[in-house]
Amino acid sequence: MPQTDRPVLRSRVWLVAGGVIVALVLVVSTVGADPPFGAMAVLLGAAVFAAAVLAWALWRARQERRAFEDGLARCSVSASVTATG
Repeated sequence: MPQTDRPVLRSRVWLVAGGVIVALVLVVSTVGADPPFGAMAVLLGAAVFAAAVLAWALWRARQERRAFEDGLARCSVSASVTATG
């Protein structure tokens, strides 16, 4: 396979986010809270943390995608200049 200067999108954001959420589920499943208020507070905190992780992953994935598309555009312009010039 010939080597090109074309950028490749290799995002590991969703893998990291999934790992963090799995770790969060494991931690929450081992934490015991007897009163209903305590359990509710732990679950609410876990839900807020999971939402924050997902928001970060979405933001980071969009950032990486934008950089990838910019790289593709530069590669395309570069290829068209060398093809015509």
